[in-house]
Amino acid sequence: MNGLLQRIQERTEREVKASEDRIWQELNDFDETLKRQLLAVQALTERDMKEVAERTRSALKLLQKDVLTQAEEVQQTMREMQDRHQLWRSKGEWRFIVTPMGIGAVAMLIGSMIAFANMPIPVQTKVEIQPPINGLENSARVMALGGAGTVLVLPEGVEQRTCPLRVPEGRICVRTPRTED
Repeated sequence: MNGLLQRIQERTEREVKASEDRIWQELNDFDETLKRQLLAVQALTERDMKEVAERTRSALKLLQKDVLTQAEEVQQTMREMQDRHQLWRSKGEWRFIVTPMGIGAVAMLIGSMIAFANMPIPVQTKVEIQPPINGLENSARVMALGGAGTVLVLPEGVEQRTCPLRVPEGRICVRTPRTED
């Protein structure tokens, strides 16, 4: 029996050793594959980052050029406006422009005040709108004791009916007698 146990133990040790070798080989293969993939990802990331940096630099250069161009245009416009202001100020043209404008504004203000003072007072009329006669004029609303709700008491001749389709929930349909005009 010792021989059988010894053979089983040797066989088990061989299988364990073979399993360990296989697992180590798979781990080494996985490690190598993972290293290659990580290096590929790193290279791809570096290439993408360089491309993004180049695109950013070119976009910033274009933006800088546009900003400088616009700044130069603004400065040119400011210089032209200052030159015109100096010319206009030196000629004294502002007196000839401001004086008629001021006189016109004062005349317009005085005219509008006179027109407002002489306007007739509007006649106020009272319009009374009669509610339509629909047979529900004599209905009464009764509040229940203790806050239980409100009851609508319908007048004589008015009956509750089932509502047709497409009537919103919570609505009550009634039938009223025809009223003569």
